[in-house]
Amino acid sequence: EESVGTLERTTVTDTMEAFDNFLEECDSFARDKSAAEAPPHDSVGQLVRDRWRELRDSGQVPGAGAEAVFKWRERVECCTVGCEDLFEASVAAWGDYVELEGPDVVIPDFQRVAGHLFQQLP
Repeated sequence: EESVGTLERTTVTDTMEAFDNFLEECDSFARDKSAAEAPPHDSVGQLVRDRWRELRDSGQVPGAGAEAVFKWRERVECCTVGCEDLFEASVAAWGDYVELEGPDVVIPDFQRVAGHLFQQLP
């Protein structure tokens, strides 16, 4: 795992912008159901990682620490979407997910409550 100290602001903003562009690509496939072209991947995780790999291979990754920022952004998106891995999220259904207004906030003690509920399952 990449260890980084202080990151350049442009590394963070450029990486975040690239990730958001990848998600916009998912949105475009999901919202334009009549598109003749099928999504290039079934999962959001595969599309995002392939696009990131293409940036890396072309030498366009935005600076030292970008890989760590990318992995962090992937984890944040998992929390936002409510999945453990973006490979669980469908490109074809991406536009069907409802984004709530306001900031993404983790509910305090959510893990403890969820754990208690899971223990009650047979």
